[in-house]
Amino acid sequence: MKKYFLLNKLTLLGLAILVAVCALPGCGGDSTPVGPPGGDNNYHFIGSLIKDLNHNIFVMTADIERNDTAITDADISVSGDTLIFSESYYILTIDSANHFGSGTKSIVIGDSDLFNYTIPAVLPASLTITSILPPVKDPSDLVRVQWTGAAGVEGYIIATVKQDSSYTKKGYSQFVTSQTTSATIENEAFTVNNLSGGDTDPGIYDIFVYAYWGVPDSIMTSALLPVPVPSQLDANIDEQKISGSVGAIVVSLAGTVEVITQ
Repeated sequence: MKKYFLLNKLTLLGLAILVAVCALPGCGGDSTPVGPPGGDNNYHFIGSLIKDLNHNIFVMTADIERNDTAITDADISVSGDTLIFSESYYILTIDSANHFGSGTKSIVIGDSDLFNYTIPAVLPASLTITSILPPVKDPSDLVRVQWTGAAGVEGYIIATVKQDSSYTKKGYSQFVTSQTTSATIENEAFTVNNLSGGDTDPGIYDIFVYAYWGVPDSIMTSALLPVPVPSQLDANIDEQKISGSVGAIVVSLAGTVEVITQ
């Protein structure tokens, strides 16, 4: 599975990333509307947390709607740190990837005296690429990547992009379909426009491994990651008063491979 994009590169260090939460049945806190009896307010929430070791940064982004209308004055925090509404979404940026340790974090959502909700989010532990073979790839070679396992992970994503093109919505990414800590990168990751059967695009490529939990939103995280995630996963918040998704991604330090035409 793959996705590639073209975008702006200068947004990462000042932007934040997004979210991690409740994929397991019953892990969401009870919604507690405080409004008048019979109130029928319904909420939609999207939250993503990103820990990126390459820029030593933690980012959370969030979006919330009440009855399909965006709310710009909600109170949203993660483990006591408050997100601020900026232009079209809520964001928290911390210049330390290790500001939060791995494990469960509490995302608290408040809408005046109408609604309060707490979502437990799991931030995976950090991971490290241990091997990329071969270090120089010709068109017939398959590139194999190995990495250390991360606690709290629900899955892994391998991302590949030509050097100096990361964080621009370009590149190739694929889900690792098992819980193993090694995988082969599809050859189309190293072709022009990432097309299957396309011509080899020689050069130096950066390779990243993402450890993810929950449902990181593909749109909100696309400019905050070295390479966008392959596709959008199914929503994981489905309660009486609130629906949506929450997820978290930890990005490994980059490894490299050189691609040649012969």
